[in-house]
Amino acid sequence: MGNVIDFLERVGRDASLRHGDGFAEALREHELDDPQRAALAGLDADALRLSLKQGVYLSTQMGEPFGPDHERAPELPPDDDGDVEPDDPPESDA
Repeated sequence: MGNVIDFLERVGRDASLRHGDGFAEALREHELDDPQRAALAGLDADALRLSLKQGVYLSTQMGEPFGPDHERAPELPPDDDGDVEPDDPPESDA
């Protein structure tokens, strides 16, 4: 994996390697395994991840939906029967 990281760092540092023949030449010069070289040449992130034996990374976050400093909606005052739930509408005779 170190060779891939070194290659990506090199390409990230030198903008001339990102386009045209510079990228292909840098890819040939760098010591990479064939699957890694093919993935990089095809700009295929999934194939590169597979060649590095890296799985798909998923993350979830639980907790306050907007963070602790988010303003919440004001609490509703109690209605006629003492609760804050809306009462059912009156039934119509239609």
